[in-house]
Amino acid sequence: MSKFSFRFLSLIITVSVSGGIVNGNENKAEIYELKRGDFSFKATNYGARMVSLILPDKTGKPVDVALGFDSVKDYLNDTKNFGSISGRVANRIKNAQFTLNGVVYHLDKNSNGNNSIHGGKLGYNKVNWTVQEHVKDGPNPFIVFTYNSFDGEGGYPGNVSVTPDIIVVNVLSDEVQIFASRYLPTDNDLIPTGEIAPVNGTPYDFLKPRQIGSQINALNATNGYDTYYAFDAKKKDSEMSLVAIVNNNKNTGIGIRYLLVLRGCNFTLGIT
Repeated sequence: MSKFSFRFLSLIITVSVSGGIVNGNENKAEIYELKRGDFSFKATNYGARMVSLILPDKTGKPVDVALGFDSVKDYLNDTKNFGSISGRVANRIKNAQFTLNGVVYHLDKNSNGNNSIHGGKLGYNKVNWTVQEHVKDGPNPFIVFTYNSFDGEGGYPGNVSVTPDIIVVNVLSDEVQIFASRYLPTDNDLIPTGEIAPVNGTPYDFLKPRQIGSQINALNATNGYDTYYAFDAKKKDSEMSLVAIVNNNKNTGIGIRYLLVLRGCNFTLGIT
């Protein structure tokens, strides 16, 4: 089993991914709320999407700062993937195909005619997820979704079970360190150009710890981070390596260390 964290706006989503037996996913799309004090977060199990994020402004007035719709029905016709979890593969795959162990897999073409994006026509953003746990209020409100993706879905091989745990945090002031001296520049369609460029002197440089939001406004083209990092070389392909550290900025002593066998990952954090 591998574990990843995708952080954006004021949410942290921890996703567990594993292979296994796949069951049906026949669930009604509904909206669920997490509430603590004057803070409110709502999500729908359709695409495991964020629906609203309400918090007080400087005058105490509640404001919804999330980009989205008011009803599940509107999300069924959404083409922008507002607030959703993307998969099986987030981002774009050129010509909608890839080769694994000598086998060519053909994927759904759903991006600019020839490419595949976010898992295809029925990616994780277009299906109903099962709600495993939901604690609406109290000191630690949270919600846990799960989705079972079957072999061949979107053209991808193998059965995959995905379980995101969703809570709310303030991430822009958190400190991040990513042990990658190179990243993959993209074209206007956010497809990697094939170049592997140094992060030095760019807003993508997290080799030394710094706040996530310290240079995010410089990324006008993508409205935030949507960046694939190439980790520095490991001794062995099967060796677990420390690739990133996230620390809370309030000197709590709380942090996360990420160890992976992978050679890279995509860091996504959007601003509106």
